[in-house]
Amino acid sequence: MNTPNIVLIVADTMRRDAISRYNENIITPHLERLEKDSVVFDNAVAPSPWTVPSHASLFTGKYPSEHGLHETKTLKDDAMFDRMNGVKNETIAEFLVKNGYNTVGISANPFISPGSGFDRGFNFFHFFRKGTDYKKDYLNDLIDESLLNEIGFFFGKVDILKKMVKNHKFKEIFPLFFYYYKSKRGIRQTLKDKGAISIFNIIKETSIKSPFFLFVNLMDMHDPYAKKEMLTFGEISLLDLFNIKPLPLRYKKKVKELYFDKSRIIDDFIGRTTNFLRRNNEYDDTLFIFTSDHGQALSEKDYYGHGTFLYDEIIRIPLMVKYPKNWNQPRTVKNLVSLTDIFPIIKETINGGTFKDIEFSDRFIFSESYGRQSPIDIELAKHKKIFETEKFRNGVEKVERRRKAVFYGELKLVINDSNEVEEFEKNYKQVKVNDYPKEVDELRERLERLD
Repeated sequence: MNTPNIVLIVADTMRRDAISRYNENIITPHLERLEKDSVVFDNAVAPSPWTVPSHASLFTGKYPSEHGLHETKTLKDDAMFDRMNGVKNETIAEFLVKNGYNTVGISANPFISPGSGFDRGFNFFHFFRKGTDYKKDYLNDLIDESLLNEIGFFFGKVDILKKMVKNHKFKEIFPLFFYYYKSKRGIRQTLKDKGAISIFNIIKETSIKSPFFLFVNLMDMHDPYAKKEMLTFGEISLLDLFNIKPLPLRYKKKVKELYFDKSRIIDDFIGRTTNFLRRNNEYDDTLFIFTSDHGQALSEKDYYGHGTFLYDEIIRIPLMVKYPKNWNQPRTVKNLVSLTDIFPIIKETINGGTFKDIEFSDRFIFSESYGRQSPIDIELAKHKKIFETEKFRNGVEKVERRRKAVFYGELKLVINDSNEVEEFEKNYKQVKVNDYPKEVDELRERLERLD
């Protein structure tokens, strides 16, 4: 067995065209340098349009319908914390630690944190904001009276919250904290620093004995981007989607600018990390993987955010794999791949295989959504009067649907739980279903097998 060091970087919420390779208006020189050393997969697809199911697929090599960790009409993100502990599939970190690896995770995402289940198999897992004692530190933050009052604005149970904090009932508090995290106060903090600088400093100051596996989740591409996102990003996207309070065009343009501007932070992190590995003579012999868990819609199809839908802007992602030196020649792969392929790539590599041994022939790739990932009633807490409107009811019916996407070659088909075709594309462009009846029938058949 070979034991190269392995680095897996996930730029949370980074869509495919947020790097210069796919967008001439973006400048990402460090990623361009990484491309020259890597196998670059030009047609990578996320198995889910949001963090939790997508990371579960990344970590296990299974689709959401296989590992089971995904939203439903009643199970939303506020109830997803720690459910990864119940997923029976082996994770990358569990596999590697059994094979003698020192496994380290560093994350800026509260869903991918100690106690979440995504820390399974890691010798050490660090949530970047407050040091290693994640639970204690965040609970101490929540004890602040003004923060509890803000949470009470949503739920009206400040006294109960105080008791929960004092009793360190972290699991119960997490859903409330998660929505506070995106509140006004959270926005002022996260607009300035979402973690990339802090995480690199942790890497620089951490001595990890080889062979090591380092996993990093970066949140710098994730919303919020502007102070106008006053309560939660979900609130704004829902009001816009339901056509209750549409976003002004000038604001949409500004948010788009702010989103793509975050690419330079990710690029800078990649440059700092790869240069750090070079200085320590570890870069050449490291399996270095850069990708994202999903992208971000910026109103291209009248939708703002991620989750719910399976638009290209949300599930087409970057993927680069730099193999250890002399194991392969850098190249471009046009065939479809999924985040579920990363675990097999890692296994094949440490088992002595090379890129040539890993087949990426034409095959069927999937992505799945099971409805709105966040509770609508919580995200629209300030707007309770709209709950009885026809617009709201129609909007809820639109978002609370299961959707399945299948890709094959240049084709993409999305159907919903009413068996309606929502998207049919050839080479990234919408085409008519009636022009490709045989292909559509075959793709539908594949989606039925997915169930």
